[in-house]
Amino acid sequence: MNEQEELRQIRKLIGIWLNDISLANAEFYFDINKVSEDFCRQLLNMVYGYELVDLNDEENPNFPGLDIGDKDIAKIAFQITSRIDRQKVIKDLQTVIKYGYEKVFDCGIKFMILKLEGKVTFTKKMDPTKILPSFDPERDIIYPQDIIKKIKAIYKTEGDLIKFNKIKGLLEKELYPKFPSHIIKEQAKEIKVLTQMMEMSIEKGSMSNFGTSYDYADIDLQLPVIKSLVPRESLIKEYLSLLAENSILWVKGPFSTGKTSIAVSVCQKNRKNAIWLECRAITENQLVDHLLNSLSSFLNIRRKPNFRQMVVDLIAALPEETLLVLNDVVQFSQIEAYEDQILFFLSELEASGHRVLVTSNFSAPEIFTYKYGLRVVSKNIPPFLPDETAQLLKTYGASPEITDVLSGQITSSTQGHPLLIRSAAKYLKERNWKINDEELIAIFSGKFDPSTDKATYGKLLRETSDKKTVELLYRLKYIIGSFSGTIVYEVAQIEPAIDRVGERLNELSDLWLHQNCYGKYFVSPLIKHLDDNVNLEVKKGVYLALAKNVLCVNPVSPIQASSAILYYSFANDFNNAAMVLIKLLQAFAKSPELFF
Repeated sequence: MNEQEELRQIRKLIGIWLNDISLANAEFYFDINKVSEDFCRQLLNMVYGYELVDLNDEENPNFPGLDIGDKDIAKIAFQITSRIDRQKVIKDLQTVIKYGYEKVFDCGIKFMILKLEGKVTFTKKMDPTKILPSFDPERDIIYPQDIIKKIKAIYKTEGDLIKFNKIKGLLEKELYPKFPSHIIKEQAKEIKVLTQMMEMSIEKGSMSNFGTSYDYADIDLQLPVIKSLVPRESLIKEYLSLLAENSILWVKGPFSTGKTSIAVSVCQKNRKNAIWLECRAITENQLVDHLLNSLSSFLNIRRKPNFRQMVVDLIAALPEETLLVLNDVVQFSQIEAYEDQILFFLSELEASGHRVLVTSNFSAPEIFTYKYGLRVVSKNIPPFLPDETAQLLKTYGASPEITDVLSGQITSSTQGHPLLIRSAAKYLKERNWKINDEELIAIFSGKFDPSTDKATYGKLLRETSDKKTVELLYRLKYIIGSFSGTIVYEVAQIEPAIDRVGERLNELSDLWLHQNCYGKYFVSPLIKHLDDNVNLEVKKGVYLALAKNVLCVNPVSPIQASSAILYYSFANDFNNAAMVLIKLLQAFAKSPELFF
C-alpha cells in the first residue's frame, strides 16, 4: 500500500469515529463520551508520546473540567469534547483555576475537539487568556485535522513506520466497522425484505417522524393509575410541607420502593394543578427534549428553534402554581450541555412560582444548589412502617385479626420494602392467609439487596407465580423500554409457546409488571438483576421477534432502528444488524439534519 493510500485509510478511520460520535449524540441512545475519552487517551499517548491517564477513574481523584492527564512527566491535561462553543472552553478554564489545576498541570491545559467541522472562536469579551494567561488557543486546542497532520508527519517526515503502523493498528482495532464479509444465502431473502423496508421508511422520513423523543411524549400527562395505593399520610404531609417551602423536592429510593405511588399521593393531596411527566427509559441527553415535546403537545404550543425562548413560552402557559412531577429521572453526569439546559428549565419554573417533584434512583446533583442556587430539598424514601404494611394487607383482603398478627412480622422480615411486602401479601392471599411463621420467615428473611440476594428474590418470584408465568416474565425482561400487550403475545408464541397469555399478564401486572395510564407495560427493574434462566434458542427467538416488531412500523425512527440493531446483535444475527446500521448511516449521510 502506497503513502497516499495509507494516509487515506487513516483519514477514513478517524472519519468513521467522529461520525459515530455525531450519530450517537443525535440518536440520544448510546453514551459514547466515556468510551471516546479512553480511546483519545490511547491515541494521544501513541501519537505524541504522552503518558495520559483517566483523571476520573476509581484510583484517581475527581478533576472537574478535565478528563485525561499526565501529572508526572508531561504535566498536561485534556478536556475531551465535541462542542465548539467558546462558553465550554471558558467555563472549563474557570473550573481549572478554581481548583488550582493549572499548578498541577503546569505545562498546559488542552482541549481535544471531536468534531470534523468548525473551530472554537473567541471574542475580546470572552478571551481565554484573561482567565489563564498561558493558554494559547492555536496551540492548546487540538482538532482532528491536527491529529491527522501529526500522523502524516510520523509517516512522511519522521519516517517512523513502526510507530505509524502501531497507530494504524490501534485505529483499525477500535474503529473499523465489524460488518460480516459475506451474507449467508439462506438469509438473503429475509435481508432483502429488511432492506426494502428500511429504504421505504427512510424515503418517507421527515423532521416530524424522525424526532428522537416524540416516541416518548405523552399527550395527556395525567397521573398514572395505581390499583393498590397505600395512603402513607404522615409521609405525604411531610412532603407537601417541604414543597410549600422549597421549589424542588427530590425523592430518592432504590428500585420498586414506592416512589411513583408517593408522587401520585402527593399530587392527589396537593389539590392544585399537577402535570405528570414520565421519564422512565429517558436518558439524560433525551430528557430536556422529552420535557419540551411533552409540554408543547400538552399545552398546544409549537416548538421553536430557540431553546430558552421555548422554555419561557411553555412555562408562561402553565396554570398558576403548577406541580410538575418528573418521575423516575436518570442519574445526571457532568456533561454541561445537558446540565445547563435542565437547570435553566428548573430555574424558570422556580422563578414563575411553580413546584417540581422529582423521583429517582439517584441523588440530586449538588450543582443544583451550590452553583445555581435552586431551592432543592432531597429526601430518601423511607421503608414501610407496620401500620402502612397493615393497610396494604387489607387491600389484598386480609382480615383485621391477620393484619394485627402479621403486619409487624412482615415489615421486619422484608425490611419494609414495598415490593416484597406486596409479594408477601399475594403469597398469603393465595394460601387463604394460612401460613406458619417459620415458612414466612424462610421466604422473606435477610436484608433486601437485589445485587447480593438473587437467590431470595428468585425464590420469591417462583413462590408467587407458576413456572410458565415466570418463563413469560423472564422473556419480557429482554425488551428495551416500554411495550404493549401485543408484544407480550408475540413473545409468548416463541417455541415452546406459553398459553393463557392474558391471564398470566394480568397476574404479573402491578407486581412484577408496571403499567402507565397509556396502557404501556414495563418490567420492574428488580427483574433485570436476576440470573438469566431462559434457554439460548428461546432467547434468540425472542430477540429476533422483537427486532422484526420494531421494524414493522412505517416510518422507522433512528431510535427504533438502533433498538433493532441491538436486538439483532443480541441474537447473533450480525448480517441483519449490519444491514440496519448501513441504512441508518445512509440516512444520516443523506439528511443529517433529521437526526438533530
